[in-house]
Amino acid sequence: MDSLFSPLKISRRIDGQGQQSARVRFGIQARPPVVLESHPLRSWSSSSIAISDSLSALLDEALEMFDSSASGRQASDASSPLPFHEVSMQALTLAQLKALLPATSFSPPQEAVKHTNPRKVDVAQQLARWMEDTLAQEGAILAVVARQGGLQHKKYDRTGMLHTGLVIWHPQEKRWKIYNLIDRPQGRGTRCDVQWTEPVDFFIQQGGRQKEALLMIPDRILQARMRAALLNGDAARLSFTSDYNIISPPHSETSLNCNKWVLLNLLAAQMQTYEPKHLLDVIKREYKPGQIQVHPLARLFAKHQSRVKASEVPWLAPIETVTVQSLCDSGLFEKALFCSASQPEL
Repeated sequence: MDSLFSPLKISRRIDGQGQQSARVRFGIQARPPVVLESHPLRSWSSSSIAISDSLSALLDEALEMFDSSASGRQASDASSPLPFHEVSMQALTLAQLKALLPATSFSPPQEAVKHTNPRKVDVAQQLARWMEDTLAQEGAILAVVARQGGLQHKKYDRTGMLHTGLVIWHPQEKRWKIYNLIDRPQGRGTRCDVQWTEPVDFFIQQGGRQKEALLMIPDRILQARMRAALLNGDAARLSFTSDYNIISPPHSETSLNCNKWVLLNLLAAQMQTYEPKHLLDVIKREYKPGQIQVHPLARLFAKHQSRVKASEVPWLAPIETVTVQSLCDSGLFEKALFCSASQPEL
């Protein structure tokens, strides 16, 4: 049986204008290679979001309920939605489209963020505009968005990114919202839960001040399934524990972190199951996690940090966890788009 995950290859080139960009090919099975493009920051125009049109929004809603396993259904069965690959969009009646719309029943709390640094606010606003503009141009309704870590983070992750979330176009509220796993101190440890964050609030919490961010876009079917699960509450089952560990082992049943939660959402949508134990077992067998080499003395220090679960830190073996780099290498995305501050603003 083929693995659900496949590696990605990176090469670097210098284009005609002397700008360096990264081109990344994903080893997605039965798909042509795709690239990791370096996108400059662009000016933002709210009119560029075509999916806010009522007809497009309705079609997006219908696509959410697409089920590739439904090919065996009879089109004459009026009690169940028609699979999209058996009928054309033109043949669908309004009643059939409405029958495919998911019920919105899951509403996590909003993350409260203070804006105290004017410089970081300006950078966050530009990154939020880049994200929204890029998603609109790509015609995406969901993507994984990553923000950068501290200056030293590239030692452990070549992307330089640390925290991830799922950015979705909310069909009822007609705006972009980022669902992510948020950690908070509690007693001597750290707890976590899913909250939604405004785009500017998401980027203002980045570790550095560079205008850099990363978008990883899955295929259209995964986008639809993942957004539907976030809105109808299925994805809530993936928050199987409130115990947080910033270096949570990928298959651990006793802790979560943001990147691991994102991976679970991706895999659940692909496999169409929201049973955490089954998903963790697949991750244990097939997923290639990031590995962090840390000196034993540093591990001893880490075990006493509130955001680290001491029992999950090995003494000698490499520390394995879901990093942004390992997500990027997973083969679960059609395209990855990197916002680079080294390119001129347009």
